[in-house]
Amino acid sequence: MRVADATGFLGVRMGRTVKVVLGTVAAMTVLGAGAALAVLYSGVYDIAANEPHLAPVRWLLTTGQQNAVRKHAKGVRPPPLRDPALVQRGFVLYQENCLVCHGAPGVARAQIGRGLNPNPPPLFMAAPEWSDAELYWIIKHGLKMAGMPAFDAGHSETDLWALTAFTRRLPELSVPEYRAMVAAAEGRAPAAGVEWVDRDDPGFAWMRAGGRPERGEELMARYGCGSCHVVPGVAWARGKTGPPLTRWSERHFIAGTLLNNPRNLVDWIVDPQAVEPGTAMPGLGVTPEEALHMAAYLFTLGKGSSSRAAERS
Repeated sequence: MRVADATGFLGVRMGRTVKVVLGTVAAMTVLGAGAALAVLYSGVYDIAANEPHLAPVRWLLTTGQQNAVRKHAKGVRPPPLRDPALVQRGFVLYQENCLVCHGAPGVARAQIGRGLNPNPPPLFMAAPEWSDAELYWIIKHGLKMAGMPAFDAGHSETDLWALTAFTRRLPELSVPEYRAMVAAAEGRAPAAGVEWVDRDDPGFAWMRAGGRPERGEELMARYGCGSCHVVPGVAWARGKTGPPLTRWSERHFIAGTLLNNPRNLVDWIVDPQAVEPGTAMPGLGVTPEEALHMAAYLFTLGKGSSSRAAERS
């Protein structure tokens, strides 16, 4: 076969292949659209708020929401959010507008918050997933199909940033600290005695400077943490006596009451009985230096890794 004939033959074959592919795509598109319309008009999809979304629908809504917020918040430039007066103003606004759906440390959401679908997350757990600019954008504009209202109507820019400042403060609040804020806001305690702004270093910089996660992983195995806990990455760590240590960096509390930060975690590992007398967690003779390495490893577990979203601002 001559070169020209071969080239022409291949061209014809490729043209036919392209037509088949395009025809298949068009047919699948029509069928997909028809199936979607059939579901839409049949009413077969359950829209009851007390029934969860199907996994594909949940993924679609969540992924679209996250990407949209991050795109639209790119141009937002946050002001300084560590002014105690701004955080205090944000706390008052949070109590008035947000507590009912999102709760607070030691305070459960009201029934209306528990009955929404999607379920509003506790913000002291969810806030670290967003930057300051993203939190502000969500507070100002709200979220469609999420039950989150827009707060730009009736609230000044100062109010919106105050809410952002307090929401950023939430993940670092213990239950006693939150109760002290409530008492101060209600006039039952002096506001001057409340730490409206979190301490500059809750231990993360200290942990990153001195903690070695790979050494911590070895120590978790040596001290037999896996006999009581499931510990990701540690061989044979499949214990069921204590809670699994998966996604550690996303937790808010240690032992239910102690704020989950590196300094508290080191204290807990070294002497759990001193932190919570009567706890089932035994003292293993871990030194503070070893506990720092173990804490560094645990804070690599989960989406938050060893940082806080406050560092993403």
